[in-house]
Amino acid sequence: MARTLGRMCILLGIGSFTAACSGDGDDVQIDPITDGVIEANDHDRSGIAQTYKSFSFATNGKGVAFLSPNPNATCESVVEYLKEGGSVDPVNVLAAGYCSMTFRFNYDASLGYDGKAYTAAEIGTIFNVNCAMGDGQWEIVGSGRDRGYRFTGEEAAWWQGNANTYTVTTTNGVDENTPDLEINLGPDFGGQYIYEDTLVDPATGTVTGTAPGERCQQLTQTPPWN
Repeated sequence: MARTLGRMCILLGIGSFTAACSGDGDDVQIDPITDGVIEANDHDRSGIAQTYKSFSFATNGKGVAFLSPNPNATCESVVEYLKEGGSVDPVNVLAAGYCSMTFRFNYDASLGYDGKAYTAAEIGTIFNVNCAMGDGQWEIVGSGRDRGYRFTGEEAAWWQGNANTYTVTTTNGVDENTPDLEINLGPDFGGQYIYEDTLVDPATGTVTGTAPGERCQQLTQTPPWN
C-alpha cells in the first residue's frame, strides 16, 4: 500500500495521512521499502511493518541500519530519538499503528559486507522491532527521571522485541559505508509489552522488502552502535 502526498507536502499525521501542501500539483506516491504485519500471539493487536526510509552506516567491521515508518524522518531526527529516548518527541520518526526496525551486524573489515547474508544465528547480529500497536499518540507522562514521551491511548500498546528468524542480505549502497538491505523477517518474534507487564508476549508475522540506505554516519553515536 502506497501513501500519497500532494506535491511539496509535509505530513502532519501519519496515521491519518494528512498533508500540508504549498501549491497545487499532482499527488506524489510514496511506496514502502518494507511491508508486512506483526501480530501479538495472545492479544488482538498488531503493528504494520511498512517502512519508508532506511538510515544506515557501516565502518571498521560494524554496521547499523534504522528503518522508519515515517516519511518525514531524517538522519538527524532518528539519531536524536535513538540517543535521547523518551525525552524526545518521536512524531517525525515513528507512526501510530506502525513498526520501526533496527538492524545491527558485524563483518570482516578486510572483506566488506557486500553480498553477505545474515541470520539470527550470526553472533553479534540482532534485528530489533518496535511497534506502536493500535490507535494512540505520543504524550509526556510521568515525573522526575521517569518523565518522558510514551505511546498512549485507550487502544494503544507499545510492543518491543526481536526477530527470532530472519535472513538479511547487505549490499553496498550509494557508497561502501552505506549498506542497502534485502530483508526477510519471520515468522517468529520474541518480545513483550514493556509498559504493561514483565510477561513474554511473542508475535508472528512476515516482513519483506528492499531497503536502500541513506547515509547516516551519526548512527555511530547512538546506543544501537555500542
